[in-house]
Amino acid sequence: MAVGLPEEYGGGGKGPIEQGILDQELGYHLILESGACGLTMVAPAIMAFGNKVQKNLYLELIAKGEIEFCHGLDTVEESNGLPSAERDGAGYILNGCSISNSYTDHADYMYLLVRTGDGFQDVSHVIVDMKTSGIRLEIFPSINGQTAAKIHFENVSVSDSCLIREEHQGLHQTIYSPNYERTGLRRYGSIQRVFDDFTDFCYGSAPDGGQPLAEHPLVRHQLAQRRLGMMTMKLLCWNVAWLQSVGAVAIAESSAALLFASEERLRFAEMAMEVLGPYATLRNGSPMVPLLGNIEGIYRESLNLSESGTSDMHRNIIAQQALGMPLNDM
Repeated sequence: MAVGLPEEYGGGGKGPIEQGILDQELGYHLILESGACGLTMVAPAIMAFGNKVQKNLYLELIAKGEIEFCHGLDTVEESNGLPSAERDGAGYILNGCSISNSYTDHADYMYLLVRTGDGFQDVSHVIVDMKTSGIRLEIFPSINGQTAAKIHFENVSVSDSCLIREEHQGLHQTIYSPNYERTGLRRYGSIQRVFDDFTDFCYGSAPDGGQPLAEHPLVRHQLAQRRLGMMTMKLLCWNVAWLQSVGAVAIAESSAALLFASEERLRFAEMAMEVLGPYATLRNGSPMVPLLGNIEGIYRESLNLSESGTSDMHRNIIAQQALGMPLNDM
């Protein structure tokens, strides 16, 4: 799965284009990817910002699927922000709470954003072993059918070797993460597959023995609109892959692709739910469920608009990085 990682770290030694081809095909054939958080988020971050020891320690295990990561980035409302990391000799003591919506219940490590000072930008990334004493998980279901977790840290000790690059670099790393993370082609592939199956269903389904759904003017118009959306999504994602392949900065372009994909997925899901009516809410395994329940599944996934960052966050990145608009300090 890690064809884009260097061979010395267990990868295929290829580039973003080859990785994008694999991601798109895996997504289109709805193949679940083991170690997705480690492959798509943590490994690129370690390649971009980690030291040689961290690369040797984690990357090959990620590439082989032998370890799984979760991502602790979101804050908990009642916890006054990110977990704190207080200096303690040759390491840090972590206290506080974080939210993770990625594989927390079976992750071996967490890629965690912590506060290492009092200033707005005094945040850092650390890698935390989930078996460390003082970590407590509070698992709860997520709307997309997976699980999320509130992670409590109580005097959790981590060493200096767990710090990614230097202190107070976490905001910089987070802002630049779209430039080195994957292109979103896996998400595009999975959405395109469900759209293709839905289109075939509309052409082959004739309610009450009448004309196929796709022959109704309103449905045909909606299918055409969403087809244009799918083509736009594909081009935006491949533009990011191309920019990464030539070593260009693709921060705004990556945010544009992620923003459009998440909102186009919602537009398609709402359209499909409207066309299919009450049957669209049935899950796989239910009698009379259409399309193996994939419409119901993609609708729930589409409601998670904070995945990979909220829409407003990506609009701000596009405004600042592509349009040169100033940061609003209010």
